[in-house]
Amino acid sequence: VDDGAVGAVAADSSSELLRAAAVVLAEKAKVAEALAAKEASFPEASAQESNGLVRGALPAQREKYAEQREGVGFECFDKSKKFPSFQVVNDDYCDCPDGSDEPGTSACAGLKG
Repeated sequence: VDDGAVGAVAADSSSELLRAAAVVLAEKAKVAEALAAKEASFPEASAQESNGLVRGALPAQREKYAEQREGVGFECFDKSKKFPSFQVVNDDYCDCPDGSDEPGTSACAGLKG
């Protein structure tokens, strides 16, 4: 086997890997940008009704939501996860195993409780 041929194949392979990596990084940047734009489009009060209550919250839970809305972030009622923003509430994605972040959507409808 010619050493020059081996070197050429290795260089071609390296070039292909670099091109593939560049494509992956560009796609990743597009996805990150799209996610950032989507997050920015959620208004801070999206989880709330016009009267300040959290949409879908049972009367017995309203105080828990009110306390967390006034604080920093949101913690699942079962204490399994903490989030830096209250925006996870009613964002139509089930973040908490107990479903406490989605009282007003069907995102956690499949949970057994």
